[in-house]
Amino acid sequence: MATRNVKTFGAALSRTNKPIDAEAADAGLSDFVSGMQQMAYKNTRAGIGTARDMRVGSDYVPTTPIHRVQIESIMRGSWLGNRIICALPEEMIRAWRKISWEDVSDDNEDVKAVERYEKKVKLKKRLLTASKWARGYGGALLVPILRSQPDEVLAEPLDLNQIQKDDLVGFQVLDRWRCNHDGTVVTDPLDPMFGQPARYRIAESSVLLHHTRVIRLDGREVPYFIWRANSMWNDSVLQILINNLKSYDTTVAAITTMLFQSNVDIILQQGLRAALTTKNGKANALERFAQFVMNKSFNGVGVLDKDTEEYQRHPYTFSGVDKAYELVLRDVAGAADMPLTRLFGVSPAGMNATGESDDRHFYDHVAARREEHIDDPLMQADEFLIRSALGHMPDGYESKWNPLWQPTEGEKATSDNTHVQTLNTLWNLGAIDEGNVAEDIYSRGLVKGFTRQHVKNAERVAKQSAIAQEQGLEAQAAGAGPGGITLSGKPGAMPPGKKPLKNQLLNPPKSEEEGDEDEPK
Repeated sequence: MATRNVKTFGAALSRTNKPIDAEAADAGLSDFVSGMQQMAYKNTRAGIGTARDMRVGSDYVPTTPIHRVQIESIMRGSWLGNRIICALPEEMIRAWRKISWEDVSDDNEDVKAVERYEKKVKLKKRLLTASKWARGYGGALLVPILRSQPDEVLAEPLDLNQIQKDDLVGFQVLDRWRCNHDGTVVTDPLDPMFGQPARYRIAESSVLLHHTRVIRLDGREVPYFIWRANSMWNDSVLQILINNLKSYDTTVAAITTMLFQSNVDIILQQGLRAALTTKNGKANALERFAQFVMNKSFNGVGVLDKDTEEYQRHPYTFSGVDKAYELVLRDVAGAADMPLTRLFGVSPAGMNATGESDDRHFYDHVAARREEHIDDPLMQADEFLIRSALGHMPDGYESKWNPLWQPTEGEKATSDNTHVQTLNTLWNLGAIDEGNVAEDIYSRGLVKGFTRQHVKNAERVAKQSAIAQEQGLEAQAAGAGPGGITLSGKPGAMPPGKKPLKNQLLNPPKSEEEGDEDEPK
């Protein structure tokens, strides 16, 4: 096998031009084709697995890549194709997210400043568009536009720490047909974009964009050599279900055509065949039938000659059509990996079916796809957004998605009440301490304005309680009386200075070294 002049581990891994033994594989293709009828299971009496088996002639052949023009025709001309492309990104981003970092609450001014800047640069809208184009075309770039970014440095790596406050102007979306790689790939195995294009060239220009200056979103993942053949892009989601779309549109068109033939009118006329042999006879016959159809259409009255004409109607039966149509719907929904109730808006089937299980499954699917396709691009976009809004990247920054399933106010109140009762029970049993309770309150958002600083305060209180418990047990062992703390972690008779849980969390004692610095912000 021919080898490339590659000397480094990263260069060898990042790019492979041909599969191993490609020549031998091509030479053996004819032998494979001739032996296709040799199946794993064979029954010579029944003809299964032999030349009589119809499956012997079946095979999977290389697929023709779907073209941009065809994709755009589907986007504009097929509501179903457009929905398959757009429904998942819209659901992934619909509920949006909350941002936070150390020692801040939701109403903190810095958080509000970031949220205002986020709306200013239309991050949510641009990310949604990029996600749609990535699914539709197979890939897209979300390009941050920076004030401090002259054209001559676009092809060079970007240092995120050089982004200044108010530097980000907005984001531009480029689908895969508006940009292409320049032939270079990232060869550093430690780079998060290892193996991906190092630079992109904007269509109809000589402008190059370094991969650190763009945010890449991909379509449906494909094997490596298909990815290379696609100019280092993945497939459109339409590629794998184009035939399912055609089946759906063909079925709907066929059913629509059948409606025109639901009733076939037949007129028997004496001497018609002889009349059609002459020019005047043919014209008279056509005029006669046209008058009959017109009278029947406008007035609902058909006039016939009693002695020479007879009228018959043959209705068309549609039995079985609905079942065939339902099978096509299920086939498309399976190919699109979406429940019928979501893709087509049909009512859930089955006794006492509400569709809730379908929705739960779909939301689980959306959350998984969001983690796979959106989390990393959003994290990269936040590197530009936060630095431009605040002038720096705060410690402990995190972005959490809002729940996809939005409960009603009654459901939320019931759930919160049940959870608080559970916490109270565990607290009374001594199974959890102040830090556990505070962490749960913070993560679930049970108390508005409850910050990470409150959690830290509660953890300190829990530590002090543990020390007090140990000292109390030692005092009891020495005969100090009932003033100590029980094994459950609760005071038998509350020692002097011991506060209820609420006061401990919201107004914890300060250590002499910390002073006022530990007050919640």
